[in-house]
Amino acid sequence: MMARSAANWHRRMALATAIGGLVVLGPLPAAAVVLDWSAVSWPSGSLSQTITGVDPNNPGSSVTISISGDTSAFRSGYPVNAAAPITGGTLGDTNLQLVLRFPNTASNITVSVQFNYGGAGVQDVQTTLFDIDNGKNKQGQVVYVDQISGIQGQLSTNAPVAATVTNLPGSPTYTVANNGTLNATITGIKNNRDRSGNGNATLDFGTNLINQFSFTYGNGSGVQAGPNQQAIGVFDISWLPVVPEKGPSAAAIILCALAVTWRAGRGRRQPGSSRDPGCGGACCPSRRARGRLPVAELKRPYAQ
Repeated sequence: MMARSAANWHRRMALATAIGGLVVLGPLPAAAVVLDWSAVSWPSGSLSQTITGVDPNNPGSSVTISISGDTSAFRSGYPVNAAAPITGGTLGDTNLQLVLRFPNTASNITVSVQFNYGGAGVQDVQTTLFDIDNGKNKQGQVVYVDQISGIQGQLSTNAPVAATVTNLPGSPTYTVANNGTLNATITGIKNNRDRSGNGNATLDFGTNLINQFSFTYGNGSGVQAGPNQQAIGVFDISWLPVVPEKGPSAAAIILCALAVTWRAGRGRRQPGSSRDPGCGGACCPSRRARGRLPVAELKRPYAQ
C-alpha cells in the first residue's frame, strides 16, 4: 500500500513539474530579422513596395512600406535605395533615400511600415533615420528644417505606442522634444556634414507588440526662404517576430518525459505483467540504446 502511494505521489509530482515547465518555458525565442536595404530592391520612384523573403523562418511573411502625403514633392527618381550621399549623413550605407522639394512649409509626407505576419505582432522594432538637419543658402537664410513627428507604432486597432529616440555619440544636428511620447518631435538645428553620423536618429519601440509603425517628415519652423531641396534616409529595419512556434519544442520534450514517468509508474505497481514495464515509446532511452529507433536531432524553431 505504501509503495502504491509513493508511486502515485511520484506521478503527481511529474505531472506538476511538466505543467510548470510548459508555463515557464513556453515557445522558444525567435531570431531577430533585418530588412537590409543593400539586399532588397526598391524601384526608383515607387511609393509602395511589399518585400517578401526577409524572414525565411516564417514563410509567407512580408513587410509593406508605403509613402503618402505630398508625394509630388519628390525629386525625380526618388525614393530609391542607394548608398551614395544625398545631402550628407548616409555614411555610405545603403538606405531608402527620401529627397524632396516641398512647395511650402506645411507640406509633408508620411512613411508607414507594415509587418505582415497574419495578424501577429512583432517586438524590438528599430530603425535609424539619416541626415536630420537644416540648411542655409549663400545669403545665410535657412531654406529647410528637417522635422520628424507623428512617430508611433500600433498593433491592429489597439492604442498607439511611442518610440524612444536615441542618437550616436557625438554632436547631433537635431533636438528631440517630448522623447518617449506620442508627441515626440525631431527637429534639425544645424547642417550635417557629408558622411557624418551626427544627423542619425534611432527609433526604438522596445518590447511593445506592434504590427505597424509610421512617422511624418516635413519642415519645422524657422524656414526663411524656400523651402529648398531636403532629404533624409531610412536605414535598415530590424524586429523580433512573435508568432506561434514551429517544430519540436521544450513543451514536447517535457510531455515525452511525463509519459515515461507515468508508464514506468504503472509498470512498478503491476509486477508480473506481460507488458513491457518500460515506456515502450519513441522517447524511451532503453529502446534507443538497443538501436530500434533513430535519435532525431532536436532543432530550435528559428535559426540565427
